[in-house]
Amino acid sequence: MTTASRNRGLEIVVAMALLVFFHWLGAHRFYCGKPVSAFAMIGLNILGWATLGIGIGSFLLTAFWAWVVIDALLILVGILKPR
Repeated sequence: MTTASRNRGLEIVVAMALLVFFHWLGAHRFYCGKPVSAFAMIGLNILGWATLGIGIGSFLLTAFWAWVVIDALLILVGILKPR
């Protein structure tokens, strides 16, 4: 195993750990060098929880969770990579 592939494997582990434990902060997106979408993810999450009582939040939180699942797949296949 080369150093580059070992580092790539470590980057995937770190990105997935950030996604699993800090998905609500978009931490994995910050790690991957995508701060604008990380802030959008935080905003969607906050807005979803804030509007949950009036029914809109359930749709927003569903979109947020779909985004988290898609990001997990993108990290695992190597499309969403740390910079």
